[in-house]
Amino acid sequence: IAEVEHLYEAGELDPDSIHTPSIYVQSLVEGNQEKRIERLTVRS
Repeated sequence: IAEVEHLYEAGELDPDSIHTPSIYVQSLVEGNQEKRIERLTVRS
């Protein structure tokens, strides 16, 4: 099972940019995670 941020339609991504072989992934789950900033670092 692989959790993804966004599901793409077949053919939208370049196959050479995929690094996980499909033999290891049998199903996909689209997550609803919120990206939070854990530590805001600013330069003054």
